[in-house]
Amino acid sequence: MHARTLRRLAVWVAAAWLITILSAELLHPLIEADTHAAHRECPVCLFHADECYRRPPAADGKGGFPHAHSRFGYNHLTMEKPLIDGVQLKPLIAHADERGYLMELLRCDDPLFQKFGQAYVSLNYPGVIRAWHWHERQTDFWVVVKGMVKAALYDRRPDSPTFGMINEFFLGEHHRVLLVIPAQVAHGYKTIGVEPSLLINFPTEPYNRAQPDELRLPYDTPEIPYDWGIRMG
Repeated sequence: MHARTLRRLAVWVAAAWLITILSAELLHPLIEADTHAAHRECPVCLFHADECYRRPPAADGKGGFPHAHSRFGYNHLTMEKPLIDGVQLKPLIAHADERGYLMELLRCDDPLFQKFGQAYVSLNYPGVIRAWHWHERQTDFWVVVKGMVKAALYDRRPDSPTFGMINEFFLGEHHRVLLVIPAQVAHGYKTIGVEPSLLINFPTEPYNRAQPDELRLPYDTPEIPYDWGIRMG
């Protein structure tokens, strides 16, 4: 009888030990991921990821930060943010050799191409902010071929599935991409670094001096929850 009791006790201890080990193995990745997310800053709102989830969207419309990325499925674990509806990115490849490089910007057979309106280049000195503006009909195609800029977009279309969302992109020599900005999406950019930037635009409409398709707000308007300041730390 005593031996039987000892055997049962040994089985119970072994089972409890096995359950403890399996539970730790199963829960460890979840705990590690949660801890990892909680100590990383959300690149959209700059709060830690766990803090971001706890902050409700601003309802007063007076410059509060509506954490739209949480509403639209922002994944804090992978740090991937969704794009504003209609925004597209095309990676650019510089074909380099001892002579220099050749880089295609936009082709009429690109899947994202719409139509050609005109092309222009804008030179911008370091620290200059060109914002905010948007167009009723025109889509912009931006490429920065010299220097670096921080581009910001705000979806102000009430009927858009991403209404209220903000996107931020870094474009230029260290990140060669073409950025497609849909009509009615507010946008702007700031030249960062210590040298001027050259931004080329291929808008879908030619500029109409008599009736410009250009609407504007100040770069620091409280209507758009975005801070152009440098992110330190």
